[in-house]
Amino acid sequence: MIRKINFALQMKSTGIILAMCLFFACNEPAKQTSVGPKEFNQAISTSNVQVLDVRTPEEFESGHIRNAVNVDVQSADFEEKAEGLYKDVPVYVYCRSGKRSATAADKLKSMGFKEVYNLEGGIEQWQKDGLPVAVVQPKPEPVDFGTAIKGDKLVLVDFNAEWCRPCKMMEPFVLRMQRERQDVVTVLSVDVDKQPDIASEYSITQMPTIMLFRNGKVLDKSIGYMDEAKLNAFVDKYL
Repeated sequence: MIRKINFALQMKSTGIILAMCLFFACNEPAKQTSVGPKEFNQAISTSNVQVLDVRTPEEFESGHIRNAVNVDVQSADFEEKAEGLYKDVPVYVYCRSGKRSATAADKLKSMGFKEVYNLEGGIEQWQKDGLPVAVVQPKPEPVDFGTAIKGDKLVLVDFNAEWCRPCKMMEPFVLRMQRERQDVVTVLSVDVDKQPDIASEYSITQMPTIMLFRNGKVLDKSIGYMDEAKLNAFVDKYL
């Protein structure tokens, strides 16, 4: 009888210890992985990944790694904007020297992102290793927005943001339409962070949002990512 009691107490103690181990393991802060520029470059060149630049918009515009989405880690809405990324797709994050991106990587892991990789040495080391940087490409100017949408010509307005990954994926299609179909459609770009008045006027709450105008009237509206074929078909309905 004494042996049975001792065994039961032993099992109970073991269970408590195991439960405590599991508790602390589950509550241990998730760690991000640091990789060098060459490994970082190889991953973003050959894999389906997300590239996140956590510097300021000014730093981003001066030169960034291709296909990067820009969300300033020091901004108050970093986590809100980061929610626009896909949590089940690896995120490769970088800053100037690697310090801010390490902080951002920890935040992303705590938000539930499964794989996060930080660029060791940041974009400074990236450039020292001779790897290329891109500059922000000029977008269609929305300077004459009010005038443009009142004309007889079809007008496509792309509402987007630098931190919006689907916007980045659609950007080449929109720019190609602006270059190659300018005879039939005027393409305007509105960054909702830089021109909140226009975004507010048309109740834009999700990006990307594509709107079509003619004679000052809204013809149609599409929310979310569209591939190039669907984007062209969307426009063709009103030509």
